[in-house]
Amino acid sequence: MEEERLSLYDARLQSREINMLKTALPYVSPSAQKNLSMMIAFLQMEKTIEFFSNPENNSALPLNSGR
Repeated sequence: MEEERLSLYDARLQSREINMLKTALPYVSPSAQKNLSMMIAFLQMEKTIEFFSNPENNSALPLNSGR
């Protein structure tokens, strides 16, 4: 299997724990999937806020000017 490349944004905002939760998602009951999905979304939002709260990261992600 080819190694999947993550964008700079994804690489900085993903964690081993979040990836493990995403991997487990299909194996839990449908009712638990909703709660687990919300937990994953919360953890990702938390990491995003933490990332952009650091002044050093304000210019870390280049904007695509061609779009």
